[in-house]
Amino acid sequence: MITIVSGLPRSGTALAMQMLEAGGLPLVTDDHARADDDNPLGYFDFEPTKRTHDDSSWLPIAEGKAVKVMADNLPFLPAEGYEYKLIFIERDIREVVASFYGVLMRKGKKDTKVSEEKLMNDFTTILGEAGKWIAEQHITALYLKYHDVIENKIREADRINSFLGGELDTTAMSEAVHSKLYRQRSW
Repeated sequence: MITIVSGLPRSGTALAMQMLEAGGLPLVTDDHARADDDNPLGYFDFEPTKRTHDDSSWLPIAEGKAVKVMADNLPFLPAEGYEYKLIFIERDIREVVASFYGVLMRKGKKDTKVSEEKLMNDFTTILGEAGKWIAEQHITALYLKYHDVIENKIREADRINSFLGGELDTTAMSEAVHSKLYRQRSW
């Protein structure tokens, strides 16, 4: 079984990965996206997942582990030959867009040709396609709201642990949640 952590960019997928790591679940990651001001605890990415639409040969190394696959690449995961458990992070789309633009601006890469409205529409389309794939493939999924993880970290750590079989250290998982990193709020 492969545990997939997914969501939109800037939705809290790295937070979920750091919780899983703290809880004792092995991760598949690499050092391509190192910790920075936007994700001071790291991104927990695995570069080959970004090319899943062309090549999913990386999947066997993820057996028994957790790997982050962004929502736009979920529909390219093979339906046959693998069992997945999916942890999908949901976050207010306004916060996602604000955080996304904040990263681009800090890196000097803000593309003024892409409006926030277009980005929201693009992200909404990605969420729709990912949701359709999850339903069609009958993927076992746990949906977590980013805000709930921040506000109720013990309860959400317990939910993750139950979903994954009850073998994780939920105290360590909840201690991996740092509410001070919740910087883009819509409320």
